[in-house]
Amino acid sequence: MEALREFADAVRGEVRAARHVCEADVRQLRGSHDALRGNVHKAMEQFREEVLLGPATLAREAAAALQVHQENMNLLEGALRHDHGELLGAVKHVQTKQRTAAAALAQLELRMETCEGWQPGG
Repeated sequence: MEALREFADAVRGEVRAARHVCEADVRQLRGSHDALRGNVHKAMEQFREEVLLGPATLAREAAAALQVHQENMNLLEGALRHDHGELLGAVKHVQTKQRTAAAALAQLELRMETCEGWQPGG
């Protein structure tokens, strides 16, 4: 009987030791599981930001940049039209002055022809 008790105590001791090892393994597995869950959560968040939200953010930024570019182009086109209008006005003004000067020169030549001794061109 005593041998049976000793055997039972030894078995209990081994079961306790095995339980402690199993509990330690479970704690380690839980820690690994929690770390893995954290890594999966981080990876999913990164995927969400880079794959799902990243292109949408880039698209919004590109649309905003395109809008600014379009506004700048419109301003530039308006400025060019304004400058072109001013340039055309200046050209017309110079042409009018040239015609006026040519007419005045023609009148001057007519008057000078009536003067004695003057000949056109010298």
